[in-house]
Amino acid sequence: DKKDLFHYPVTAEVAPDYNDIIKTPMSFFDIRERLSAHKYISLDQFEGDIKLIWKNSMTYNKPDTMYFKIAQKLEKLAKELMEQ
Repeated sequence: DKKDLFHYPVTAEVAPDYNDIIKTPMSFFDIRERLSAHKYISLDQFEGDIKLIWKNSMTYNKPDTMYFKIAQKLEKLAKELMEQ
């Protein structure tokens, strides 16, 4: 389901080689956990984790995949929102 994209950490069942390729996984679930635990000291840290979601998706997935294309669009939208 597209609405769940990037929400939960990628599992070995979904992508067995993911952790071989992506050394610093990140998802919105992880970000929400960090927010709840007050782990972010600066907005830059929060922004860095958001950017890491897109970077990881575009690193792991090929450019012609839905995952890559959606990450690319969300990266652009997030950048515009954070600049405001």
